[in-house]
Amino acid sequence: MKTIKEILTRKGYNLRERANIYAGTIMGALAPIVALRYMLTIPTAGEHAAISEGAAWGVSALSNAATSIVCYGFPLLYTTVAGAMIGSTGAYKLKQKRIENERRIQKESSIEKMLQTN
Repeated sequence: MKTIKEILTRKGYNLRERANIYAGTIMGALAPIVALRYMLTIPTAGEHAAISEGAAWGVSALSNAATSIVCYGFPLLYTTVAGAMIGSTGAYKLKQKRIENERRIQKESSIEKMLQTN
């Protein structure tokens, strides 16, 4: 099985465009964990804030993992795929713009060569 990098490279995505897809995927995976941490858990303060903060993040991650197991992938799987799709649309736009610029540069250079030979 090919890696994601090989597949995206074969489809013509450069490093910047692949990074866009990876960033979308990571943000999609982390979105429900962050949302649960800040929407459903109590804010931490006081003497043991670091321990409470770590526990809140742990509860959020475990809750999302458990929910994903029980609900056949929801929410983590679906938000990860959604993030990848959002990243892919941005990467596709970047790729089209890059290809357009490359074609324009190639066209300009061929025109310059024609003018120089005449």
